[in-house]
Amino acid sequence: MNYPILKSGAVAQYPLSRRTRHHILQTETPGGQVKRIHGGRTAEVGWTIQYEDLTDAEAGALELLFEASGGGLQTFRFVDPLANLLRSSGDLNAEVWSRAGVTAAAVEGEPGTFVVTNGAQAEAMVWQSVGAVPGMTVCFSCEVGGLPGAEVKLRCAGQESLVRLTPQWQRVWVAGVAAGEDVVCGVAVPAAASVVVRRLQAENQMAPTEYKSGDPDGGVHQVRFEAGGLETEITGKDRNAMVVRLRGRRGSLA
Repeated sequence: MNYPILKSGAVAQYPLSRRTRHHILQTETPGGQVKRIHGGRTAEVGWTIQYEDLTDAEAGALELLFEASGGGLQTFRFVDPLANLLRSSGDLNAEVWSRAGVTAAAVEGEPGTFVVTNGAQAEAMVWQSVGAVPGMTVCFSCEVGGLPGAEVKLRCAGQESLVRLTPQWQRVWVAGVAAGEDVVCGVAVPAAASVVVRRLQAENQMAPTEYKSGDPDGGVHQVRFEAGGLETEITGKDRNAMVVRLRGRRGSLA
């Protein structure tokens, strides 16, 4: 089961909040010295999502999921709307990244910045597949720089954006709609060319938000409704307000 997508292609509306709870063990010696250590349990993550002006169809999809999951008994797949869905977003040489025909060299003294070079005679790409829900909008963005006039392409969910490089950093992006549960996001470099990249991000947005480090879990979780985790109010004809409360654990990937 997947958490439903709104007709806008978004998972949620603002305001929304996310919380993380860690299990901490505390001991105190007879002398009053306090020591705290991690309790060994995985952290619990929770979301509170508030909706306004949902159509009857959108509200109905959430109510059907609530019923199908037993109101909190069963888990379902949820893409965190606040996460950078890329894993290891600051390391293009990490195993989660795929490279075909390109090399990625870290820039000394600039963590998370890489020179991506294509030494072949055909276009080549570095990319990562991120988790999604069919119909979800995914925006892939990064900052690029390079020789004036050179070009690179950004690709996401079957969409493509051609970018002309400048010596200065520029934030560039492309957005597409997921056809399945995985979306390819990548930077394509022309033959015998290079581009400098940093701050790569994939998110459930129409346009990029402020950069944040990639989610170690890829932003995809198995979650469940909290007890009483769905509240509905009819506010007009084909208009509904809802509050959804979800919870899951770090590392519980779909």
